[in-house]
Amino acid sequence: MVNWLNKKPSRKLIKTLKAKYPNATFVTWEQVNKYIWKSTFILQKTEHKALFNKSGVWLQTESYKPFYCLPEKEISYFTSHYNFENLQKVLFLEKPDSSSFIFEMNSGNHAYQVSIDTSEYTTKKKVS
Repeated sequence: MVNWLNKKPSRKLIKTLKAKYPNATFVTWEQVNKYIWKSTFILQKTEHKALFNKSGVWLQTESYKPFYCLPEKEISYFTSHYNFENLQKVLFLEKPDSSSFIFEMNSGNHAYQVSIDTSEYTTKKKVS
């Protein structure tokens, strides 16, 4: 039986990361399960976490963003629909076919997330 937790990323995984994020620094790798690898790295002074399948196909990347560094369209949409005082963090989630901002919110003792798909401006609210 092979212990997949002690393996190192393949050359294909490393090559895919370098092609997608050529300026990434302080790269670390972790095998999440038999099929998925996670790379954590710094890009433009921000920590990013990218997932790849074992064949080297990029699946998604996430990073936290300061609210006032978001594009004006997203800031305007959020402030017109939600209470800024409830905002805790903003996570940017990028996938091959979509991208979204996930606003981590808190109202009293209730944490929830508001997800805004940037291509369609559809909103989903998820209570944690």
